[in-house]
Amino acid sequence: MKKRNKKEDSGEYVLFVTTLMILYQSIKSYTFPFWGTRFSFSLFLLPFSYYIINFITKRFDYKKGVSAIAISSVIFVSFTSILSFIMNSDLILLSLAGDFCGYVVSQFINLLIYLYILKNHKNIGWQLGCYILSCIIFVFFQLLQYTDGMTFSYLVRMVSTTILFQTIVSFLLIILDQKER
Repeated sequence: MKKRNKKEDSGEYVLFVTTLMILYQSIKSYTFPFWGTRFSFSLFLLPFSYYIINFITKRFDYKKGVSAIAISSVIFVSFTSILSFIMNSDLILLSLAGDFCGYVVSQFINLLIYLYILKNHKNIGWQLGCYILSCIIFVFFQLLQYTDGMTFSYLVRMVSTTILFQTIVSFLLIILDQKER
């Protein structure tokens, strides 16, 4: 029996990152308490989306990475809109815009920094900084929509703990990325 060579395409990975972002939106309301604040379980998914986009960029090219960001963000917004219509709930445009803008801007910054790292540096520290900066940008877009009723100390605790969780996940993904090279 002859083995079939499967031609690898970036579409599989685009579908995967889109599924991750839909999962992010689905579990955003489920929280757990930590250090006097409540965090969403979805904060662990964000570094994985950066990793997949970086993988697409490294395996294929920059254009495929950009198209993956565009496709996943449009489907992410469409899914949220359709789901709110089906469930007959209000669509909060500020929340949707914050998620969309935070996702797209943080992904593009991640992609640009990752391209620079691929061409000039192979250091884990640079990659970790790339993931952390992207996560910080996403978190600050999230904060733009939720800062009305927060005290400053709560805000600082929430941001620092979120970045800590995402740094741990990002570090594990960077180790995985280094093994692939």
